[in-house]
Amino acid sequence: MTRRIFSLAFVAIVGFVLATFAQDKKYEVEVQKDVPYATAHERQKLDLYLPKGASGLRPGVVLVHGGGWRSGDKQGYGFLGLQLAARGYVAIACNYRLAPTDTHPAQLDDVQRAVRWFRHNAKKHNVDPNRFGAHGGSAGGHLVLFLGSRDTRDKGSDELSDYSSRVQFVVDFFGPSDFVTDPLSPNGSPIVESFIGKKREEAPDAYRDASPLYFITKSSAPTLIIHGTEDALVPMSQSERAEAALKKAGVAVTLMKLEGQAHGFRGEAQEQAIKASIEFFDKHLKP
Repeated sequence: MTRRIFSLAFVAIVGFVLATFAQDKKYEVEVQKDVPYATAHERQKLDLYLPKGASGLRPGVVLVHGGGWRSGDKQGYGFLGLQLAARGYVAIACNYRLAPTDTHPAQLDDVQRAVRWFRHNAKKHNVDPNRFGAHGGSAGGHLVLFLGSRDTRDKGSDELSDYSSRVQFVVDFFGPSDFVTDPLSPNGSPIVESFIGKKREEAPDAYRDASPLYFITKSSAPTLIIHGTEDALVPMSQSERAEAALKKAGVAVTLMKLEGQAHGFRGEAQEQAIKASIEFFDKHLKP
């Protein structure tokens, strides 16, 4: 979940996406940068990717960057925003407040608000508010698991109050799901402590509240999880626990294990992961 590891992985993926962009392209893409979805903090902005000339209501996809909840930027998901919009989706890539200055639940509140902003503006951008997906990697994977299972934590009292922050489908790349009974590797623990603001023994309730696993129910979103078998930062057990909880709740879930891959994917594995993500959204959201 560190910025360096996540960035290297996704810079590598960009090459594959750009190589296939031309053959998949159906629409020209309009990009609107730094659109505010809230005004309390400078990080509360998103980039909007629109398929120019697309008719009818389009499915929407929310893209959430990684970086250990303490770094990263929406630009890291720009390549996928372009790819999805060229295929007929409307996509947003959102920033959120960062630790250690802002700790959980600030990150959750921000991404949930970004989804509600998306729904509030659905008519303006020809988006179907009932066909939303979310894609995130690492810390972003953790946050999109929440978008598939947890109702709005802080509804506030403004024009977004009546809008849901839930999405209908989720793609999670190696995101942690459980900080209570399945802690991360020793190298990951300081990152989680920075994110939550306290050690686990000091705030067990906060660690549970920050764990998507404990919010999974039968109404959770069908989910595709992709995780490398050699991930030393976020253990495979994190994704296995999420998979088991979703299955127990009767929710459709697929866990794709990429052999030999660490925290981030390279070579054919990166192509496989992005291809599987797009196919998952194409199947369920039907652009």
